[in-house]
Amino acid sequence: MTDRFDIEILHEQLNALVNETISAEQFTDLTRTLKASDRARKAYLDFLDVHYGLRKLERIEEALDPMEQLLRDGVLSSGRAGEESSSIGLASNRSRLALPWFALFAIAASLLLALSTIWFLFSKSGASPESIARSNGGSIPKTEERQVVLAQSVGASFFGELAPSLNSPMAVDHEYALTSGMIELRFPAGATSILEAPAVFSIANVDRLILRTGQCSVHAPEGAQGFQVETPLTNIVDLGTRFSVVVDEAGETDVQVVEGIAEVFATSKTSQAGVPAIRLNDRERRIFSDNAGAKSQPTEYDEAQYRRRLPDRVVSYRATEPNGRGAVDLVDVTVQRGGKTFTYPIESLIGIELTHFKSANGKNANPLAYSLDDSAPELDNIVADRALNTGVINPGGAVEPLRSNPIMASPESPDAPNTPGMAVRFRKPIINDVGPDLILFDLQTFTNPPFGDAFHIGPVLFESGLQSHTVRKYDITLNSKEAKVLENFGLMRAAYPISSLENLKGFDALPSRVHTQFRALAVAIDLSDLGYKSGATVDQLFIQDAMDDNESVVDPVLIAGLPSAGAGSVSEGPDRAKNN
Repeated sequence: MTDRFDIEILHEQLNALVNETISAEQFTDLTRTLKASDRARKAYLDFLDVHYGLRKLERIEEALDPMEQLLRDGVLSSGRAGEESSSIGLASNRSRLALPWFALFAIAASLLLALSTIWFLFSKSGASPESIARSNGGSIPKTEERQVVLAQSVGASFFGELAPSLNSPMAVDHEYALTSGMIELRFPAGATSILEAPAVFSIANVDRLILRTGQCSVHAPEGAQGFQVETPLTNIVDLGTRFSVVVDEAGETDVQVVEGIAEVFATSKTSQAGVPAIRLNDRERRIFSDNAGAKSQPTEYDEAQYRRRLPDRVVSYRATEPNGRGAVDLVDVTVQRGGKTFTYPIESLIGIELTHFKSANGKNANPLAYSLDDSAPELDNIVADRALNTGVINPGGAVEPLRSNPIMASPESPDAPNTPGMAVRFRKPIINDVGPDLILFDLQTFTNPPFGDAFHIGPVLFESGLQSHTVRKYDITLNSKEAKVLENFGLMRAAYPISSLENLKGFDALPSRVHTQFRALAVAIDLSDLGYKSGATVDQLFIQDAMDDNESVVDPVLIAGLPSAGAGSVSEGPDRAKNN
């Protein structure tokens, strides 16, 4: 009998088999190929043994025989199966693997003798040990059930669905459309992938990501080799590396390796089918496209394309819920600074006092949000408390940020009108340390901008090199599961615009109750963005609404400085700059 078969068709059939998508026609053809070809059977068994057996040696008693179904179906004769299984350490007459020392030697030898063939089969199939066992009628012990989780998120929004919570599992074979922000996925073997919006992707299995369009940065440390990213035109197989992938709407794929090695296979759906894998080493980059014919195009390496970690930011916060009707007092806040995460109790944060306030001209103001439990709210208490639903809100603003010192007279001079906005003084100077140096919480409801109310923040005293910085997107937005629903509060309405701090302290208030559900958004701010040098101290800052819409104004209910990185924190997270 002629020992011939189509290797590309076999690859497709194995891929479908291990991913449990094989059709009846494909299975019949695969059965026919395995009956007719010794080489096909050997390739199949080597594939299963090397990539399933080696990763299961420590649990050898629980692993299942991947040939059992083929024996029952008569694809392999018991005699032939016995010969082949003995050469690779598989027992044909029982459902458990039994690998003595000589079988381990045989597996190692097969790796050395058939490395290129096995890697090619494995990378083309995208199989994981779990999917191999299941596709052959086996089951994986519960201790081996592993999941891909959402490790980190920055302002992430998904089309048609809410963003998953941090550390929650991602669905397999579910197409996600990341419309804004960034996320980091963590895979069980240790690989991580940072995806940036806009991106359309799905999780194929515990070591394979499908990227339809968008950008991702992958790190596969020791133990996670073999991680794959599949695009419409390519399959990228990690051999222990960092690499980035950018896919446009036409499927054109830009692959570059930052360090290590990756192999890129053309898929069977493109004109490059059958072309041997292209190996990319450190600082190598290629473009794969349909019109490239049988070749990919090398291009200039772009270091900025790879993202080693998500930006520094407010990661999460905790708050009390004394009445069970929503969050009230801040308990602690977790912030990433310089790639490390720190959790700061409210006691370690640096509080503020208000030194200036002027609302927008020509509008009635709601300058104060107060607790409904407080029958006689006082301005100083509202500014100094820990509550996320009280504060001095709705400051005035300008479309263009300040470039010179604000005017902050109290009372306001008719000849020199005060600058709209608010100024705060920290109870002790804050230091421009690594990463963010202060945090701001904002009241927001679903009729307001989902990413937060834009604002300018800058110096009170401008010096050479200093500037205002505009925040247009918060770290924790309305789309974030970390944004907590707040307990209802009241508003102190003024019948006229507030022009100064003196005016704010003495206005005739018209109290009203809020009946709309609000959430607390949060953003971290780095003094370096205002032009301050590392180590510089700052005691005052000026905040203005960015006047980017007519209805929504920033509501800074809590502003606080952060202590020096690590100081005053109760926990320190991993150094993601090193781990990622």
